[in-house]
Amino acid sequence: MVNKKGYVKTLEAVIAIVGILIFTFSVMPREIPNPNQVPFIVENSQDYIIETLQDSPYREFILNITEAGGKLDMSDNSFIAANDTITNLIQSNLPLTYNYEFKICLTTTCLAETPPLGVSVYGDDVMIAGLNYDDESKARIVRVWFWPIG
Repeated sequence: MVNKKGYVKTLEAVIAIVGILIFTFSVMPREIPNPNQVPFIVENSQDYIIETLQDSPYREFILNITEAGGKLDMSDNSFIAANDTITNLIQSNLPLTYNYEFKICLTTTCLAETPPLGVSVYGDDVMIAGLNYDDESKARIVRVWFWPIG
């Protein structure tokens, strides 16, 4: 005659262990992704753009933009050249499914104008300072914003 009490006790122990594991895993806190974290592809793209803006010829284009009355002269050829060069740099490094805006500013108060409402906007900036061709000390801030399309 086979002792059935041993099988029943073993089955009870296995069921108890499974129950404890299910309870433990359902009660343990899960890692919640940070909604404010910049996506990896956006962060890499912005880092590359910001680093590239600090080198020639971008640096010279930015520093040689003329000022008129405490504002950048947007009709001047130097502004147009800098704007076109930076646009090409950003467009060639823009992640798929993202749109962008950038501004060259004299102060820290410039803001993006075109991002749609209800999307996450990821921004980065760099201050470019130095001497232009006229040996004048200048400082410019270049801000770049990315946001997902759709």
